[in-house]
Amino acid sequence: MTKAISIQVQNDDEEILKTFNSEADLDFLKLETSSFDGQSEIVTLLVTLTPMALTFLGKVITEQIKSKRYVKVIYKGVQIQGVNEKNVAKILEEITGEEK
Repeated sequence: MTKAISIQVQNDDEEILKTFNSEADLDFLKLETSSFDGQSEIVTLLVTLTPMALTFLGKVITEQIKSKRYVKVIYKGVQIQGVNEKNVAKILEEITGEEK
């Protein structure tokens, strides 16, 4: 069974979207969510978990936090938002431990 992690970012955050699109070995699906007025505000990136993907996500999520840009991580139904860079590493290490 393939495991995945969801990363939510602002729809207008073109920098992170370019970063995901430029990563050739990353298997992900982009889903746009519309609000009640039909405007797409949040993009969900559903990423297949691999060791390479976890390393990539650690860097990208940390950069989002440092830049004070919106990012929400959802894994196994648990939503993670508003963490600092140190906690991102701990969370991803726990996920990595589950994958072994």
